[in-house]
Order: sequence, then structure tokens, then C-alpha cells
Amino acid sequence: MKKKRCGFTLIELLVVVAIMAILATLILPLLGKARLRAQQASCISNLKQLGLAVRMYANDYDDRIPYMQGDGAERAYNNHLTLLLPYVGWQSGTTKTPEIYTCPAVGLDGTPDSTYSCFPSTDVRIKRIYCFNRITSGFPAGYANMVYLGKKISHIPDPSTHILFLEGNIDHINQTAQIWYLHGDNTNVLFAGGNAGSFSKGFLESPSNLVPYFGQKFAGY
Repeated sequence: MKKKRCGFTLIELLVVVAIMAILATLILPLLGKARLRAQQASCISNLKQLGLAVRMYANDYDDRIPYMQGDGAERAYNNHLTLLLPYVGWQSGTTKTPEIYTCPAVGLDGTPDSTYSCFPSTDVRIKRIYCFNRITSGFPAGYANMVYLGKKISHIPDPSTHILFLEGNIDHINQTAQIWYLHGDNTNVLFAGGNAGSFSKGFLESPSNLVPYFGQKFAGY
């Protein structure tokens, strides 16, 4: 009578380990791609919510995009995201950055200093990734010590194709070098008409596309 074998042989264990390793190499890239797609979808949702906030602000302020106040030192303190705080569920007296102000690919922790914006008339700072297209919003290239009124939304030609918000490292973008591509080779954008999308670096920075999507060519083109 043969003795009943218990457990696995070394060869069988090595085969199981090899199969698991092969499965891991196949599954992990798919999980990574799924995570990137989820981040991109959440980012586009953030942009659409910001678009609604801009619309609510415009309804209260003569159809205008939030204004910008410069300090004469190339900085803008009262800017679009600080003025939109009351329209995105922010509670007065807190310093927590609303989650819709940052792309999930970056998050609220460890954001570079260049992505900070100041609250109006205070030194309290919030973090942000989403930036106005300076051309569509109607602001000049400099920040003199004065208030710049935002452009009226109704005066933006073809709002469904003119970019209002996109991802970057400055409050108001007017150079392609200021655009961030956080989703592979793509950046997410919100148009003035409220529709959102995603563009590749090669497409968006093509000189032939700068005028139709940004209103005019950026610096250096």
C-alpha cells in the first residue's frame, strides 16, 4: 500500500511561483492604467465643477470671470480660485484647500510651492493645479498694482472651443512651458462653454492649434 503524499514537491512550488510572477507582470500594468484613467476622470469632474463655480460667480458679478489683483511685483493675490471659494463649498475661517482645486494625480500633500495661491488680503495659502488661460480670461501679461476685471463670458467667441482652465504651475497661463501634463502626455482642460476634454502635448502646443483653443498665440510662438 502506497503512502499518501502530503504537500507539494519543490518543482510544483516553483511552477506555481512562476505562474504567479507571469500573472503579476500581466495584471500590474493594467491596474496602473486603470488608476490613471480613474485619476483623469476625477480631474475632469473637478474642472467641470470649477466651471459651474465660474458660472455662479458670473451670475453675481455682471457676467464676468473672477477678477485679478496684482501687487506690482509680478504676483496676483486676489485671483480666480480665492474668489471662487464661496462657490465650491469652502467654509469661511478654515484654511483647508478644497479637493476640487487639485488634480488627483498630484493631491493635496507634497504639492510644489509654485502651486500656491493666496487668500484675499491674507497670508493664508491654498494649493492649486488648475489655472486660467490668461488670454481667454482677458488679463494682460504683467501684474501691475491694480485690479484687472475678468472678461465677460458672453464676450468670449465660440466658448465651446476656447480653453478657460487647464493644468499648470501659475495662476494665469500665457506660455506653453507653464502647462502641466499630469496624465501621461495629456493635460485636462475646461472650455468656457462648460465642456471638458483632454489634449496631448503635441496637439495642444502645435502653433496651428494655439489660436483656435487659446484665443491667440502664446509667448514664443
